[in-house]
Amino acid sequence: MKKTPVVVCIDVEPDERLILPKHKKDWGGFELSCEFFSELRPRLEAVTGSPVRFCWFFRMDPQVEYVYGTANWVVERYPSLINRIRDAGDGLGLHVHAWRWEGNSQRWIADYCDQSWVDHCVRVGFESFRKSFKQPCSYFRFGDHWMNNHTLDLIHKLGARFDLTLEPGQKNGQAQDGYTGSFIDCTDVPRNPYRPSEVDFRKPDSAPRRDLWVVPLSSGAADWSPASSYSERSKVMQQETTAIDSDLNSLQPTYEGCLDRADGRFIAGWAYDQTRPNQALEVAIYDNDVLLTTATASIFRRDLLAAGKGNGKHCFNVVTPSCLKDGRHHRIKVKVARTSFHLNNSPQDLAWGETDYFAEHMTLNLSYDSWPMCRLIDALLHSPTVHNLALVVRSDVITRADQRSNMEQTLGHLLSHPEIRNLGFQTPIEMMNGRE
Repeated sequence: MKKTPVVVCIDVEPDERLILPKHKKDWGGFELSCEFFSELRPRLEAVTGSPVRFCWFFRMDPQVEYVYGTANWVVERYPSLINRIRDAGDGLGLHVHAWRWEGNSQRWIADYCDQSWVDHCVRVGFESFRKSFKQPCSYFRFGDHWMNNHTLDLIHKLGARFDLTLEPGQKNGQAQDGYTGSFIDCTDVPRNPYRPSEVDFRKPDSAPRRDLWVVPLSSGAADWSPASSYSERSKVMQQETTAIDSDLNSLQPTYEGCLDRADGRFIAGWAYDQTRPNQALEVAIYDNDVLLTTATASIFRRDLLAAGKGNGKHCFNVVTPSCLKDGRHHRIKVKVARTSFHLNNSPQDLAWGETDYFAEHMTLNLSYDSWPMCRLIDALLHSPTVHNLALVVRSDVITRADQRSNMEQTLGHLLSHPEIRNLGFQTPIEMMNGRE
């Protein structure tokens, strides 16, 4: 049986985006990421029954060169880690940003407006990759999901066979920090790998002449519908929950927790069991008396750790669905699932302001809130039109406790997923084998 390919893109970068000139700090995130994914590999191999490959994209560009003296510093600094990655059969790729140091303002600017600068950044990266690894670069990712036709054509001419930059559904995106230029609307970019048109890289070419594939990162709608759908099924679920509640009332005194927010963006808070300080609890979220969903309270929060709440991994964070923005009164209740213990500050009236931002699409990024990521994985794996998954994560995520917690929970969801035996963790070349 042919497996659904899963490509895990790991962007190997400095631990900070805006690195200071002349501060040549080691990339601790890369060191820890190598250890993390080395330990994850045999676990995935055990449940999939197949060899597991990851794809590492190394930052090599003028920003790295300016700060560290050479664009391929990471390869020179970590030869043993690089050899371990190569020995495992993982993919080696190139990751480039267009950061330019502005001496007058003493800051970094992502300069997308100057195409000659973008070309220079790309060429520096490809040449550094070739010299470092003694092979041409086949896999490429541009930073901040930025791309245009000229740049895609250039990476093809320089030898790339796969571009893994695009995030379908992203509309007029922007960099997190200062930048020039603009981003192209990727609303209609295909969700599956395709040969890009030379006229518009966002569209497939009906008669491709280039040996180049675009492998979009997996993405989907950020919105979701309540599990109950306000149907008769929800009444049955409520009856079952009530029966369980009465059986577990004796457990109430061991629980703590709080509903911290219920607004147009998130329903979030924390839940904790004093008798099991490192055990993540499941919470049930209701609109009045109708079950919306359940979530695992397992995201790390530093304040919970400081307050002595076990390992601090007891937070939940659920994206508020747009169906609640209907002009009606919604009262959000949250309790420990299968008990009648309601969190402090619950219930709350849903507060939704006119300026609340709601992202229409989200990308499978392992550092993002785990609840929507797990929901998106389920939706994609059950979609008849999705042929692969492509996930991304920055190497520095492992150094940030809250983002690492999100990554661990999302990967844990994959490890225990009913479809896990049908997934194959592969490089892009392995994924496209037989499709060309």
